[in-house]
Amino acid sequence: MKIDLFSLVVLLGALQALFFGTFLLLARTENRFQNRMLAFFMFIFSYNGFETLHWSSGLYPDILFLMCLLSCSFSV
Repeated sequence: MKIDLFSLVVLLGALQALFFGTFLLLARTENRFQNRMLAFFMFIFSYNGFETLHWSSGLYPDILFLMCLLSCSFSV
């Protein structure tokens, strides 16, 4: 597994999207539907970032990493 600058930026972006998606999902405001839709898209972008990290760091033969990401990403 190699982590270069590109992988680090993608990892930080995916973690940020995961954090903000969770924040939007749990926010108590009057526009809950819009927050949930935005959180849903943030989780999709976070998952895409983790998949890009998975591909760019050379972990693609390891199916366990993919299954862990799937279970963590859709458990919220």
